[in-house]
Amino acid sequence: MRSEEYFDRQERLRASGKVELPLNIDTKKYLYGNISFQDVFIPSPFIILGMLISYLFYRLGMLDQKMFLIAFTPTLLVAFFQLNKHPVRKNLSLLQYKVIKKF
Repeated sequence: MRSEEYFDRQERLRASGKVELPLNIDTKKYLYGNISFQDVFIPSPFIILGMLISYLFYRLGMLDQKMFLIAFTPTLLVAFFQLNKHPVRKNLSLLQYKVIKKF
């Protein structure tokens, strides 16, 4: 049951012509913990790109640990921005908030 304070606050807001908006509801489906399916699918093209680049380095005979790290740097960056959440709005990733919203 809602307390009297809640109803009092609702009445005060209604009297002043304001509305209390509910918090955003997260509709994502989660794979494990706080990792959603969206968090897996967004970096997947970059994983494929990293695999192609590392294969090219392998065919050229240049594949070592440094080249492997260079090949997967875009994947690591996208995964970092996708898995970190906005500090206030937990349903937005930093990729959505800082990168996509800027464009």
